[in-house]
Amino acid sequence: MERGYSSLSLLSVDMDRNLRVELRYAKLYGTFKIDDDQVVEEKLVEGEPNWVTLEDHYGVSLMAVRRWIFLPNRAVRPNLHVGFGFSVMNKSIIEDGTIWNFNFVGGGGLEYDLTKKWTVYGDVRWEHFSNGGQILLANNDVIGPEAVNILLGIRYML
Repeated sequence: MERGYSSLSLLSVDMDRNLRVELRYAKLYGTFKIDDDQVVEEKLVEGEPNWVTLEDHYGVSLMAVRRWIFLPNRAVRPNLHVGFGFSVMNKSIIEDGTIWNFNFVGGGGLEYDLTKKWTVYGDVRWEHFSNGGQILLANNDVIGPEAVNILLGIRYML
């Protein structure tokens, strides 16, 4: 079983030191196990796991991320963060799915000030997205891929 989810922050704006808004681009790839009720009858194989392979699935997300920064007056700052938002995919993942999804993230990381304006950071982030079908927010089958991503980057503070 191969899974993949890579994301890239296109724009990250700090509303203040503890709240960030992110515009993100993501690519999903690999093979994911799906439940029998997510497979159309013509493709359903009774008693065996069913899989969906993603090759060209892309999405754009808008996320609000709340951060808790420890040692805020130091050059190296550990942080924890959680966030939520929504995304739109270029096509649905399963036959009766939707292109609209809710996103949830959580994780932690370190920031290091190179100068007063430039910061280098590293995060480990758990990510999940779902169309909300299980909680009756969508009249579609439930999807919910998850991934753990490592983000490394440089940020310029205005």
